[in-house]
Amino acid sequence: MEKKYDDWFDGFKTIVSEQLGSQIYDKVMNDCMKCKSVRSDPEMATCIKELMENFDNIVEEKEKRGNVMETMGYYCFQNHFLERALKVKDKSKKIEETIKNLNETIGNQEYFKLKGDIIEAKFNKCYCHIGVQVAEEKLPQTYCYCSLGWLKDLFKVLLEKDVNVDMLQTIVSGGNACEFVIHLD
Repeated sequence: MEKKYDDWFDGFKTIVSEQLGSQIYDKVMNDCMKCKSVRSDPEMATCIKELMENFDNIVEEKEKRGNVMETMGYYCFQNHFLERALKVKDKSKKIEETIKNLNETIGNQEYFKLKGDIIEAKFNKCYCHIGVQVAEEKLPQTYCYCSLGWLKDLFKVLLEKDVNVDMLQTIVSGGNACEFVIHLD
């Protein structure tokens, strides 16, 4: 199994076990045959679909599932984007400049738009590094709370304060784009 998949499973196991107990993790993973030997992005996408369906069925409380996946987003951000975010922060003085520099860092498109006391975030493709963007079937939206957590941590670093984030839609769960609203107040 590739390291990027191992790291994801290790993180998921740790976070679920810490927040919900190792018995819940074992139940979620027990029936997930597709996750036993993932070797490619399409296999990972199929595994994540099955795993998140199990997770949704076993853990009825949406908030608890969301908290687990938001924490996954925190670790993803810390491991894969923190250094770039700190560079954006260091060269930006005002929020407008932060948004401009962030957009340039990610790909020179207008992913983030400042509108009053909110930032609208829109991505026309899934940027998840573990391959779920190649899923042939919709994934449960639970998975995308990882992106919500990632955005919370990104803006916490950039703005040095906690922000609230709303998920409007995501591509892998059937939306036309990944859209989020970051609340600055």
